Amino acid sequence: MARYTAGPSVWTDPASGIHYVRFEYQRQQVFESTGTRNLGEAQAKANSVFAEVVSGRRTGNGQAVTPAPSREILVLAAAWLADVESELSESTRENYEIYMGAGTDVSSGRPTAIAAHG
Repeated sequence: MARYTAGPSVWTDPASGIHYVRFEYQRQQVFESTGTRNLGEAQAKANSVFAEVVSGRRTGNGQAVTPAPSREILVLAAAWLADVESELSESTRENYEIYMGAGTDVSSGRPTAIAAHG
């Protein structure tokens, strides 16, 4: 059963006057400074933080989320690399493999995406 997620609230530190955004999402508490004493700016920042966390663009602790490449793009890249492999120097080929995030197939010594493709 899905849990209802309430939007963010803004809390003001009485000592400093700085506003903080707070909410809970997927059982993770988010509480961070908006960096401002202006309530309007703080509410806008709170909505922005909430949207980023709920959409998956970042985690509740403020770290950006980098999506993993899809399997389809890895297979396409591996097929392309296999086609042009003879035209590339070893270091260039290795760099492309690193960019693709390919591991190495132990049996063939080839990148896993290429070994899986052909």
